[in-house]
Amino acid sequence: MVFLSYSPGPNNILCSINGTKYGWQKTIPLITGMVFGFFLVGFITSLSIEFIKGQEDLLDSMKYFCCTYLLYLSYMIINDDPNQYKEDVEALESPMQFANGFVLQFINGKVIFYYIILMTVYASRLGSAYSIKFGLLLGASFVGLTAVSTWTIMGVFLRKYLSDPSRAKNTNYLLGFLLGIVALDLAFHDEVMNIL
Repeated sequence: MVFLSYSPGPNNILCSINGTKYGWQKTIPLITGMVFGFFLVGFITSLSIEFIKGQEDLLDSMKYFCCTYLLYLSYMIINDDPNQYKEDVEALESPMQFANGFVLQFINGKVIFYYIILMTVYASRLGSAYSIKFGLLLGASFVGLTAVSTWTIMGVFLRKYLSDPSRAKNTNYLLGFLLGIVALDLAFHDEVMNIL
């Protein structure tokens, strides 16, 4: 889940762009909105996941659907055009606020699938008590906060570093590859563990 949290996605890229252009202080409202929205999406998912878990066929299908979605994200990261980073920064006209970050979480497919994966696959490996789900929710929210904060702080550095297209492409390859491994583990964890 850490790889997914730190990989490029709407939250991380927006924080990086906002941090690059406006600095840490003016990005705090955006980060706060993201974290509150991220937590609320996770909380709603944790409460409703028992229904999904009761639907074994749906759960198996969702595991492969989520794997496919993560592989798609991996593909998009690997094939991302490094020259677009500068254009994205220049297209941002004013710092984004709490409401922007909060609302984004409810339409951000990466966050929704993140919590579905976390609450169905990983939580079930640890047990069935709600306290486990809530603990994972708190842990995921903390990791999410550290991820968007890190991308904000690193915004200026990343802009300079990623302005070299070959370095940007190599970074994309690495992050895409790591996300691909996470996706395959999600779908085929039990099969790999049986082989080992």
